[in-house]
Amino acid sequence: MKYSSRDYEQFTQALHQRIIEEEGYSNVDVLHNQNFIGKSKAKHQIDVCWTLEIGRIQQLFCVECKYWKNKVKKDHIASFITKLEDIGNARGIFVTTNGFQLGATRLAKHSGITLINATYTIENREATMSFCAPRFHDFRTTFEDVSSEILEELGRLERSSASAADVKIFDSTGEHIGSLTDLTEQFSHENDGHYQQAIEDRFIYVLGNPIQIKYVEYTYEQNIIGTPLKGNYEIANAKAHYIFDDREISAILNSHRSPSFD
Repeated sequence: MKYSSRDYEQFTQALHQRIIEEEGYSNVDVLHNQNFIGKSKAKHQIDVCWTLEIGRIQQLFCVECKYWKNKVKKDHIASFITKLEDIGNARGIFVTTNGFQLGATRLAKHSGITLINATYTIENREATMSFCAPRFHDFRTTFEDVSSEILEELGRLERSSASAADVKIFDSTGEHIGSLTDLTEQFSHENDGHYQQAIEDRFIYVLGNPIQIKYVEYTYEQNIIGTPLKGNYEIANAKAHYIFDDREISAILNSHRSPSFD
């Protein structure tokens, strides 16, 4: 399936995000289509970039992407080097589809530019989208050990017409944080069934006293609404060959393009 130069850049963005995460770096965002003001005050557009902390120094990485039928020439590498020098403290990576001419390769190696030949093959896969409105019912709440007076009041509340949405929940500081319904709706399960959840730092007030909730039991139903939609989504099979290291990596990437449904 065909894609645009912008798609090529975004697949390259996703590939490097994957590589960085697999190398153990966390909280690093690989960005697309960023602008920098150079030392000359000129504005430079960078296709893909990110910043890593290396030895307590923030290192900027800039990627130039070329979705071309022809090989990259020496002039293209020279132009990229000029851009990096004006930005300052930036390491360069040049990614293309059909390789590099010899002069381009020699200049890149001399200047410390990483060269990558990368292709992305788009594959369509079937997708099903369902609309689910989880339903919780048959609540049963277990509290800490309490006096007989409070236990009697809890029983009265249980027999009343009050729903889970009417039961206010507080934390240990006394701050109101929602209802019993809000508490259970944070839970999610793959299958319908009866569940028990241990609860921490959650209280209700009975006769002016904070009573700690220990467990909540409930029945959970996924409650699918309407008919599931059938459609397709894309993945990209990425292959990247590092020219100077003579190594190749492969990855399956989620496409940035939205799935389609009938």
